[in-house]
This record gives sequence, structure tokens and C-alpha cells, in this order.
Amino acid sequence: MVSVPLPLTFFRLMRYVCLVNAMVLVVPAIRMILGASRTGARFRAFLCICFVFICCSTALADDPPAASSSSASPEETIITQQHVIELKAGEKKRVRAEANVLEVAVTRPEIVEGFLSGTQHLVLVANSPGIGKIILRLDNEKTVAYTVQVYVSDPEKFAAELREQLKDVQNLNIEVVKEKILVEGRVLYLKDMDAIERAVGNNPSIINLTSLSSRNARILAREIERELRESGIYGVEVEVRKNKVTLVGTLASEVLIKKARQIASSYTPNYDSLLTTGKPKEKEKLQAAPPG
Repeated sequence: MVSVPLPLTFFRLMRYVCLVNAMVLVVPAIRMILGASRTGARFRAFLCICFVFICCSTALADDPPAASSSSASPEETIITQQHVIELKAGEKKRVRAEANVLEVAVTRPEIVEGFLSGTQHLVLVANSPGIGKIILRLDNEKTVAYTVQVYVSDPEKFAAELREQLKDVQNLNIEVVKEKILVEGRVLYLKDMDAIERAVGNNPSIINLTSLSSRNARILAREIERELRESGIYGVEVEVRKNKVTLVGTLASEVLIKKARQIASSYTPNYDSLLTTGKPKEKEKLQAAPPG
């Protein structure tokens, strides 16, 4: 049994009522016009004809449009299957979906692209090292995601290019170990760490074991804390965790938090802020008090 929405059923019922009224009134209306001799009678006949016309128009009208389904339902947005595919830059791979493909979405076309070949086959093209994702919407109401890890095709050549790109970074060692590019060393400056992070990116062929030297990490933290105090911001602890500057503490307002973030970003864009607004602790109040 097919259920019909209540508004649509009511609309169809009114169409039938208008159609019956039009059929009943059309003949008397014509007779009134033909037999009317006075102006008032003719006017009433004209009104009757207008009513008949309205009834006919309503009866012949189409059903109202169904409710729009442009917003995707939860089932359409849930990824029901996930696959991991490994390729080398420059390679192509043909994969077959379990049903006809309705739509293809590519997240990082500079890394990997996907092209339909027929209704169920997809050709993957690995463009450059990195990690990309391709999402397929199938006609069996499933959404399949392919995570494609693109590795370098020539590790030795890529390592040589990486050494040239990072030649100004001190204490850095780059070598190839079992098809993997190992990047390691105690880096002296945070700007060099940022340069390494940009060069490595999310390349699955590279193992990044670099870290900022503990001595320079302490110096960097003290420098940022000094500039914060000179700007009138007290009670912020600066830590270097996993090569990233982290601000920790409680400040009185969002304005102070924004100012502290700006100071940290002037040293490195690679920072975290764990600052919160609230009442400063007693220790922070003592730090904020000017020397007597």
C-alpha cells in the first residue's frame, strides 16, 4: 500500500470539487448570458462565468511539487566502506566498485585523481607523493572511500632533492633506509623545524624524526615569555612540546589571549594555544604584580 501525504490528498480532493462545480455551473451561466436583457443580469452572469473559469483552472492544475530533498540524509553522508590503496607517483590503477558509480569526489587532485571508466570502474592516477582520498557514491545507497597513499617513485632521487632544499638546516641528516627516506637530527632553530615540516608534509615515504634541541627550546620559551611580560601579559607559561610552541595559562580577557597568540605567531606559525579566560590564580597575580 502506497501512502499519500495529507497535503497532497487534500489538494487532489479540492481539484475534484472544483471540477464538479464547474460542470454544474457552466450550462446555467451560458443560459444567463444568452437570455439576460438587463445590465445587472449580464454582470451576474459574467461573475458566474469567472467563477467557472477559476474552478476549471484549479481542477486542471498540477500537483504541488514534492518537498525538496536537497539536504542529504544521514545515510547519504555516512561512509559505509573504506579501502587503503598504495601507489607510486606516476602509477595508475584500475579499481572496480561493487555497483554503478553515481558520483566521484576527489579531495587532493594534486596528489591523486580518479576518472570513471564505464559505470563501475575507476582509474586512479597518482600525481605526486602524499595522501589523498576519493569518495564514491554508488547506486546501491553505499558510500565508499578510497584512501590513496602515494609514495615517491625514486627514493634516492627524492632524498637528494630534499637535501638540496634543506641544505641550510644545521644538524640534519637525510638518508634512504629500505625504500623509506629517514630525516633525523637535533635542529637548532624553530624556523628550520618549520621548513622541515613544510618540505616533508604528509609524504608517506618520509619518516621524520627531527626535534628541536632542548637547549634552544628552553631559550625560545624564555624569549616568548619575556616579550609577553614586556607587553603587559603575565601568567602565561610557554612550553615546547613535540617541536611546537604551546601557550598555557589563564588570562583576564579574550583581548589578552589574542595578543598572546599574535606574539607567539611572530616566532612560529606552528603553535598551540591552551589559554583560557577567567580569574588568574594566586601565583599568576604575584607574577603580575610590579616589583616593589
